Amino acid sequence: MRPSPNAPIRALATSVRCVPSRRRSFQLGLHLGLGFVLALALLAAGPAAADSSPRKLGRGLANMTLGVIVVPAKVIETTRERGPFLGATWGLAKGLGWMVATEAVGVFEFLTCPFETPPDFKPILDPEFPWGHYQDAETRKSSKKEVKRRSVFTRDR
Repeated sequence: MRPSPNAPIRALATSVRCVPSRRRSFQLGLHLGLGFVLALALLAAGPAAADSSPRKLGRGLANMTLGVIVVPAKVIETTRERGPFLGATWGLAKGLGWMVATEAVGVFEFLTCPFETPPDFKPILDPEFPWGHYQDAETRKSSKKEVKRRSVFTRDR
């Protein structure tokens, strides 16, 4: 019986693991991904009131990834102000509009974080982070000027 010409290569390939296993490569990717997220979090952490490039980067990432949480916030806010029917219809429409705007502004801020596009890196949206719709709803409503609404059926002369 004659040995095959590839026998030494097969023996070497089975004894030495030249190719990393899928599990090891998954673990390596997981560790690199966690390291990247940790580095971004450390870059975004800074003085609370200072607007800077890392804060703009963090704002952009938060708005891109968490923009969807604005939808239930607007439904809840509209339900509390105007009732359940308008909360389920108009609140949902407002929430979807805010979600699109929040995510678009997030992409813009993420891409332009090195540049001082709004002067002094000021936020574009009123609650600069998506979770601000839950935390400051009453504060934001009380700080806005009270606008007197005119009735459609009466004329102010």
